[in-house]
Amino acid sequence: MASITKHRNKGHYYYYLVESARVNGKPRIVSQKYLGTAGNIAESVEFMRRGSIPEPKYSKVFEFGAVSALFDLAERLGIRNITVVNLRT
Repeated sequence: MASITKHRNKGHYYYYLVESARVNGKPRIVSQKYLGTAGNIAESVEFMRRGSIPEPKYSKVFEFGAVSALFDLAERLGIRNITVVNLRT
């Protein structure tokens, strides 16, 4: 289950998207993502409403190893060079 929580740090409030699940029968936080301050969130919503989302300043890649390994395996096996034939004729 996901929820938004507010944390206070040095008098400022910051918001997080928190996902909880039961682990060994007890509720635990399994994922927590930083959303920003209320001003940041309001600004993002306004950008989305206008349809003019700015380019991101940076990105975080959480899972790259599996994709890279699969691409390397496809390269070794020559799968990328296989031509797809339409069998619905």
